[in-house]
Amino acid sequence: MINKNIDRLSPRLRIALLLRHVVGYSTGQAAKKLGVAENALKARVWRARHQLAERLGRPLQGMAARSVRTLLTTKAAAIATFWSRASSFRGETDGYT
Repeated sequence: MINKNIDRLSPRLRIALLLRHVVGYSTGQAAKKLGVAENALKARVWRARHQLAERLGRPLQGMAARSVRTLLTTKAAAIATFWSRASSFRGETDGYT
């Protein structure tokens, strides 16, 4: 179920979430990798967590970073795909930044 919901996130949100909570990049590292401002990266991660919480029927407060990381370990195989796609999103804006 978590995999399906992660796959439903937009690529920008999914990649930001994976960088922060699976790969373990800091906000600054993830923002630099994607070529966006740190505030834009934070917003994307927040939106991804919010959408996952809604889809899983959990309050956002219950989706702490540690919980997200635990849930996302089942998605670790997606990292290879992530790396191949990440560069195509560098420097693009998503209308929220």
